Amino acid sequence: MPVRLVAEEGYLTAYLSGEIDHHAAKELRETIDSRAASQKPEKLLLNFREVTFMDSSGIGLVMGRYRLMQELGGELRVTGVPSHIRKVMRLSGLDKLAVMEPESKHPTPSKSKPAPKPEKPMLPDEPVKTLTVTVPIAPEALELPPLDENMNASRTE
Repeated sequence: MPVRLVAEEGYLTAYLSGEIDHHAAKELRETIDSRAASQKPEKLLLNFREVTFMDSSGIGLVMGRYRLMQELGGELRVTGVPSHIRKVMRLSGLDKLAVMEPESKHPTPSKSKPAPKPEKPMLPDEPVKTLTVTVPIAPEALELPPLDENMNASRTE
């Protein structure tokens, strides 16, 4: 199934994956709506992190879940949206309906906490040194088009 639902502390998160087209959107709609109607979460999160393709059916999916959450007195949030899909969502105006938040706000629930990130090594107090290299190029190597005589004449007038 292209959706995994996780309920946690007033949230229902739908982790979507694969391609969201006409056929997939119907199954997603039915699965998410059924669970949301029975659970009545405060917030429904649609996580798009693993979505590889989305057509207008995906826009309809988000709009319909927005309407559903309005009826249930809750809120819709969209998270983990890849840049190519985020662009489509913004062009369609979805960012005006649903809160589009960064992925880090609601990480995937897990039983164990992830290992902490190692600290960045301290840089010495020395100034940063840069190296600039200039390579001479012969004018004939640039392959510039010849100057237009008319253009040259108009510059001198």
